[in-house]
Amino acid sequence: MENCTDPERVEILAELLNNHRNFTEQMVSSQENTTFNVILKGQDFSTLETIQEQVQNIIKETQRTNVTIINASVGDITLDDLKNAHLFEAQIFTLNSDVPVELEKTMRSMKIKINHHKLIYNLIDDIKGQIMDGKSSQKIHALGEAKVLNIFEIKTKTSTRKVYGIKVTNGLIEKKNKMRVLRGGQIIVQDIEIINLKHFKDEVTEAGRGKECGICFIGNHDIQTGDILECYKK
Repeated sequence: MENCTDPERVEILAELLNNHRNFTEQMVSSQENTTFNVILKGQDFSTLETIQEQVQNIIKETQRTNVTIINASVGDITLDDLKNAHLFEAQIFTLNSDVPVELEKTMRSMKIKINHHKLIYNLIDDIKGQIMDGKSSQKIHALGEAKVLNIFEIKTKTSTRKVYGIKVTNGLIEKKNKMRVLRGGQIIVQDIEIINLKHFKDEVTEAGRGKECGICFIGNHDIQTGDILECYKK
């Protein structure tokens, strides 16, 4: 461009800018038109229904019309699931569902991507992250879940403290980490600190799946019977 006149320079720069704009528009259009097909697997109908509702909410929030749930079913992965994933170029997202040994070779030969999860909220975060340009939106690492079975009020001379009777349904509840309350798949409150965690009369630092415990938190929170308490670390 050293030997170009000013009008020629302007014309060349205008052409370069136009080419760049066209390239950018093509890239954006390509991302918007790229389909994202998913197959959902769970171990019970109630959980599976919650996952489907949450995925639909993500689609509405992100305004991505190119996301399709090809199929959602209960149980371990089947040959039909693999065939559908191969046919529709879909990813399979599972919640506590496994690939039977006899199908592992077929899965590898078809090059099916299967995303295994133990906790529902990790699964939802994974799907949301992949919908949003393939970037993970997950900012926390979930450790375990517990269901609130009972709520008791313990009165002292100065205050009234609530004790929640819980049963650990997945993973591990650790006293040193924080918790959040989930109701109907929505976060009600988060970053709750645990004061006490007891199994029967013994103070414990953690509780695994199947254990029933009493738990107390710092402060008063909107927690109801049936809520899910999720333990996590950032």
